[in-house]
Amino acid sequence: MQASALEDHRDADSYTRSCSQHLAKYENSDPEELECAIRDGKKAIELGSNDRYAFRNLATALGKQYDHQSGELKDLLEALGYLEQAIEKTSGRAERCEFLQEYATLRFWLYQRAGNLKDLDTAIKITKNAIAEKPSIGHLQNLGILLLASYSTSGRKEDLEEALENNQDALNLSSAALAWASFRNKFPFGTGLISTRKHQYAQCLQNMATSLREWFRHEQDFQNLWDALEYDSKAREIYPRDPVYAQNLALSYKALYDHTKDHQYLEKALKCSQEALHETADDHPRYRHCLHVWAVFLVARYKESQNQEDLKSARSAYNQSLKSNPWNDVYQTWSFNSAVNWEYFEGEKSDSSFKEAYVFALDLLPHILWIMDSFDVRQAACKNLDITNATSKAINVCIKHKDLGLAVQFAEKGLAVLFQYQWQLKNHAHKQGSTNVTEYSQNLPHIPQKPKEHMEKELRELLENCGQKNSKSFEDLQQVSENGPVVILNPPCHAIILCPQLKLVEVTLKIELKTLKDKKEMLEKLLHSCGRTRLQGVQESHTPMNIDIQKEFKSLLKWLWSFIVSPIYQKLESILFQKGGRLWWCPVGMFSGLPLHAAADDNLDKFIPSYTPSLGVLLHARNRLLSSTQKFCVVGVTHDELHHARKEVENIRAIVKDHQFIKFLDAKSTVEDVTAKLGECTWFHFAGHGSQDPYDAGRSFLQLYDGQFDLQTILKMSLPHSEFVFLAACHTAKGDQTLVNESLHLSGGFIAAGFRAAIGTMWTMDDEDGPEVARAVYSHLFKKAGTTTCPQVTDTAEALRNAVRQLRTQGVPYERWIPFVHIGV
Repeated sequence: MQASALEDHRDADSYTRSCSQHLAKYENSDPEELECAIRDGKKAIELGSNDRYAFRNLATALGKQYDHQSGELKDLLEALGYLEQAIEKTSGRAERCEFLQEYATLRFWLYQRAGNLKDLDTAIKITKNAIAEKPSIGHLQNLGILLLASYSTSGRKEDLEEALENNQDALNLSSAALAWASFRNKFPFGTGLISTRKHQYAQCLQNMATSLREWFRHEQDFQNLWDALEYDSKAREIYPRDPVYAQNLALSYKALYDHTKDHQYLEKALKCSQEALHETADDHPRYRHCLHVWAVFLVARYKESQNQEDLKSARSAYNQSLKSNPWNDVYQTWSFNSAVNWEYFEGEKSDSSFKEAYVFALDLLPHILWIMDSFDVRQAACKNLDITNATSKAINVCIKHKDLGLAVQFAEKGLAVLFQYQWQLKNHAHKQGSTNVTEYSQNLPHIPQKPKEHMEKELRELLENCGQKNSKSFEDLQQVSENGPVVILNPPCHAIILCPQLKLVEVTLKIELKTLKDKKEMLEKLLHSCGRTRLQGVQESHTPMNIDIQKEFKSLLKWLWSFIVSPIYQKLESILFQKGGRLWWCPVGMFSGLPLHAAADDNLDKFIPSYTPSLGVLLHARNRLLSSTQKFCVVGVTHDELHHARKEVENIRAIVKDHQFIKFLDAKSTVEDVTAKLGECTWFHFAGHGSQDPYDAGRSFLQLYDGQFDLQTILKMSLPHSEFVFLAACHTAKGDQTLVNESLHLSGGFIAAGFRAAIGTMWTMDDEDGPEVARAVYSHLFKKAGTTTCPQVTDTAEALRNAVRQLRTQGVPYERWIPFVHIGV
């Protein structure tokens, strides 16, 4: 037994050395050696090797296979696993630092694949620690790459400055190292090192060029582009057959063309891009990226020359990109962009080929905004993709081609996409009388243990078992108007009205996009002037009324009435639609955030207005089974500037009377207790501080006594008994400034968690108004319900309208009564 064990370990050591040798040969441009390195590395571990280098070498080989050949997530995850074991077996400080740096690189690749910002932050932290120990070329080079990635996500100039500095330091060291390696290469003992130094130097040149192109966008210093071109040209000279360097050189030429409009640079960009395309295997994940860049460059030449052959070739490249199988592809974002750009050409034609592009693009969203990823990751992806603009373009193309049904479907696919899977999964779970689907979706790890396409298949099967399709047909969506018209507003000037038992109606509004932008800017300036922005805090009701500001508010509402609301009402009148009923606004893009509900005077208000984040949200809320019992949960958290929260709670208690009632006031309003009881309640009222983060909506919160009840926590909750939520706090219905289609605010979060309707505020509210509006809302509800029945959630919109009317009759300023909005059924 002992002899056998010794023999196995000796064989394991032999395989470890063999793996290392194959890796060295692969570094010398022999790609067939990589498969041998992986084979021998795995054999060494199978034979029981405990050598840290056995695990490290195998991790390195798998990482190279992922990066250079396969693009398969399983290779990357395996590499991470083996490298983690190597790090555990390492005790030496310098060696551990070296291993950790390689680990940082793998975590960065995982960030590129899955988009989890924690992976990027971890990689940056590890690399900075390594540089503090020893500022090597590799460490500086990697930190530059990581900071560029951070800059692309955050937009922070300091990230770009630091990236540029680290890339410059890495380039200086690499240049000196290559010169020394070249000198040593003249002697027999110095051979072998120069290949590694060349590879390192070329990468440093490329990274420096990328940094300079980004820096040019900030500083507009033309010399940056010349320097970037010089660095990319040198890198291409070192590796004339590497498509990555060809592609980057193409980008430098294109940047020069964009700035100078000199045709020669565009031709050189096209030449390099075509070389990169030809040098990339058509089954490699980067191939779609190459197709996309090639097509973009052809488009640029077509716009200059009007050569139909360029247009034809661009269409072919876009089409080929779309036809490629998106599974196992780290470039799904490029696929989305290709599809959207493809429409630009195909959509101008008289046939219906434009549909394929947008159907493909919007159907990719569930894969890009993968339910397994964290909320932060999906939120960042939404911003990078600019889904708002893509959705608006898709709807407008459909309207142009008179396909209103498809326009409605596109609106549904592109609105509130961050919430869609969660709504679907929770809906299925509730229908089955369990929460197994919800738990499945919420407890998935951020780092998947199997390829995304396999998990997607499992989720789809799970959804199908519950009898639900991921995509609603137009016939399904048409049902949303059973209780009243639903109006989709799409910039710059289109409205689609869904009416019960009638065909879709399209209204062209007499407005332009610039005017729409001007009115939104006007609203923001007015809110700032009267102290209603997110950073200006709670308002006191005795603040003097500014006559000029009131005139401006009146002018804004008059414009909204004349150019948006009134034309819709007139169209509804022309089709003999019943007055006095419900109406839902479903705004897209620039229409979001406008107080459409407040535009009509009392004598002109022919409908009871509400909002819905998407059509599917409203359908889901209507079709949900009602709770058999009603329980009220009221939370009040007073602060120095919130004198009326206690009064608000007591007003509601007096109205609710004999109904089941849970009260949390001040010290009893803890995060733990409120979270625990919320799942039991059907009606939830909050009186206190609310905070909406304008750029990171997930951090928005309600301030409880001992902590913050944030949006991400709310989204993870499953609330099967919930009916109605009233958030008497500031900014609870104003979302992310950059994701206007997403309804990323606290009211929307409660709707996503399961509530059927919500009342929130578009901006800062007055402390004194909370008790009065709450009293009026609940008084109306209980009066209408009578003594024998419970109040109905479907009456909450009417109750809010009447409450706001009472405020208006008291002569309060516009900024005090406008912000209250109703969302949902």
